Amino acid sequence: MKNQAITNPLAFRSPLARLALKLGTDSLPVAVCGRDGLKQPIMKKACGGVIIDQNGRVLLREPAGHYKGQVWTFAKGKPEPGESSEAAAVREVLEETGIRASVLMRIPGSFDGANTANEYFLMVPLEDTRQFDLETASVKWVTKEEAEQLISLTEKPKRRRRDLQVLRRAFRLFYSLRAAGT
Repeated sequence: MKNQAITNPLAFRSPLARLALKLGTDSLPVAVCGRDGLKQPIMKKACGGVIIDQNGRVLLREPAGHYKGQVWTFAKGKPEPGESSEAAAVREVLEETGIRASVLMRIPGSFDGANTANEYFLMVPLEDTRQFDLETASVKWVTKEEAEQLISLTEKPKRRRRDLQVLRRAFRLFYSLRAAGT
């Protein structure tokens, strides 16, 4: 129970827990004290998409200014109030890559960052609008092997490992769905 209290603000019987229940934990910009008395951040949710086309190429985006040391990565962002994880991922993919995509399936696992619990969806492209927001410098369709090399350029080890894990799980899911004929 002690460990749950460190990561789950709802485990506390407090005004913070009541506020979290009322507003949802995604909207709380506060921290709670862990067992060691140090403040622990409340994990915010982020949703993203990995788009793989019928030729087995994956779409990567280059964040403008290599934001937070990321050279190549996947589109992701925080859901808007009342927005489902799937809808947020589809919206973020469109905004950050210019690709209208359809969700095939959630990629198993949670890919946590320092302050976010990241959830990714395997997607297929529907349309290229050729317009993406200012958060993205460019997009590129690449093979799985090229994607591994490009993602490996990310400066921060945790982000690099997370994106490589997302890539590998996405392709595992893609190949299993292809083998099943879906």
